[in-house]
Amino acid sequence: MTGRAGERGATLRPRVEVVDGKKTCSKCLRLLPVSEFHRHSQTSSGLASACRPCTAAARKATYVPTVRTTAILVVDGKKLCTGCKKVLPVSEFGKSKATKTGLGHRCKKCSAAKQRARRDAEKAKDPEGYLALQRERQRAWRASAPSEVRKARGRVGLLRGKGVTAEWYEATLMEQGGVCAICKRPESKISSGGGIKLLAVDHDHATGLPRGLLCQQCNIGLGALRDDPALLEKAIRYLTDRPWEVLGAGVPNR
Repeated sequence: MTGRAGERGATLRPRVEVVDGKKTCSKCLRLLPVSEFHRHSQTSSGLASACRPCTAAARKATYVPTVRTTAILVVDGKKLCTGCKKVLPVSEFGKSKATKTGLGHRCKKCSAAKQRARRDAEKAKDPEGYLALQRERQRAWRASAPSEVRKARGRVGLLRGKGVTAEWYEATLMEQGGVCAICKRPESKISSGGGIKLLAVDHDHATGLPRGLLCQQCNIGLGALRDDPALLEKAIRYLTDRPWEVLGAGVPNR
């Protein structure tokens, strides 16, 4: 070998072989057991030239955090979302057993948007098949889930449809002492399932915001009087000021 090829050959490191189950590290030059080396298919020995500690130290020295790796970090109660790239409080992330922090990589809004997009894509690909699969899943769940679980999930869905959370409902119910905010009585109406109905969520018709919990009778009464304070005052005067003994004269009792 002559010329530049000979010069390059002269600078190549000697081949490091395994002798008696040991090998010399090309970095720290220590003779170590082969268990201290990673596997490497492109070497004659089938092992990396540097030992595990030296390889780890080299990687650590050149490590540069990326968006994906920094997303697992929680600093001052906040975390980076890999979806919207915003630093948000940990309360904005769902729980996950697969991460070191116990939180998902995406915030709740981004996770919901991703799941919704995937669901819409499946539905657009085969609408009839998608609906049939959803119905079958619902039937299987209803057949296997305990009645308490079905009732709890139905309650959450019912409250979500009324624009409130289960936490808000429970807090308001406790504040009202478990009774109607107007008549101060518990609900007595029976639901189609045979149980006592929940107190109705009363909303401000102008703003749409929930005001409190009412029994069915009081809620219907407010709606019938169109939530109008003037009409309510007139109804009060009608009940208290009308001379019933005069107007009712001549009407036989039955």
